[in-house]
This record gives sequence, C-alpha cells and structure tokens, in this order.
Amino acid sequence: MNVADGVLSGVLSPTFDVADLPMQGPGSWTLTGSAALQAQLACPSHTGEVQGQVVISGAQRCELQLTSTYQGATTWQLTPTA
Repeated sequence: MNVADGVLSGVLSPTFDVADLPMQGPGSWTLTGSAALQAQLACPSHTGEVQGQVVISGAQRCELQLTSTYQGATTWQLTPTA
C-alpha cells in the first residue's frame, strides 16, 4: 500500500486478532483504533513499535503488524498524511 491507496481500515476480533499489512514507502500514515492496539513496523532498515504515526522513509517494503490487546472487536484505520 502507499499514500495513493487512500484510507485503509479493518476489524480485529478474538478469532482474527492479528493483521499483517504489507506497506511500500515512502510515506506516512496516522493509525487509529477503537481500542488498544499494538503496532510493529518491520522494514529492512529498522524494526520497532509504532504509536499513532507510521513513517516509512525511502522506497522500502515494510510490514505493519497490528495486534489487538482488547478482548472484543477492535476497528483500526490507517489514513495517509500529507
């Protein structure tokens, strides 16, 4: 996904509590959730936890893993930022 793809959203549930999202930089996105989420971004140059803002520098292929820490359904949304 890249900035041109627009807003992306989904739902994590107790049955499907992890989402693996392939991402292509460069770009930045705002991550929001209806409940607590853990987000880890794995890129060739860097791997680490992210909170609120996902930034990929350069033309890297990365993977964003979202995990719900809530027992019920959790909606999430990634919105490109300018």
